[in-house]
Amino acid sequence: MSPRRRYSGPANRDRRPWYDKPVERLNFEKGVRNQYPELRCIKTKGAYEYRLLLPIPEYEERAVKIRFEGHSDIPTVFSDGPGDSPHRYSDKSLCMWYPQDPDERKWVFGDGLLMLILMTTIHLFREAWWRETGEWVGEEVPHGSESKDPAQA
Repeated sequence: MSPRRRYSGPANRDRRPWYDKPVERLNFEKGVRNQYPELRCIKTKGAYEYRLLLPIPEYEERAVKIRFEGHSDIPTVFSDGPGDSPHRYSDKSLCMWYPQDPDERKWVFGDGLLMLILMTTIHLFREAWWRETGEWVGEEVPHGSESKDPAQA
């Protein structure tokens, strides 16, 4: 098993974002097409998005959008369906990890897209379970701030 690596940007003077570099993008997407052949990629001005219908065990599938702004390697993840959840930001994006946690306790770019999709599936299962039972399955961090910025959390 290779060690987890945080993406640190281009090693040379190439100023293009990671998604405009075929080798980096293919490495990031490794294994995803076999699991999710319907995955769609959409490049917009200043962002790159992945969209897919994600099956949630025991619950309805959800339309998911994973968005990377600019050159960022930190995604914002959105899902359709009910938005009531103790783990969503004010813009309705998913709060799947505590931003100030060390890399070992959260998703990082080096984990790849397949792991991010798995974490999204688990999060959406937990939300559905919470709506049904009132119980959050898994670790939680108090939400004193709605900011995604670790300096503001």
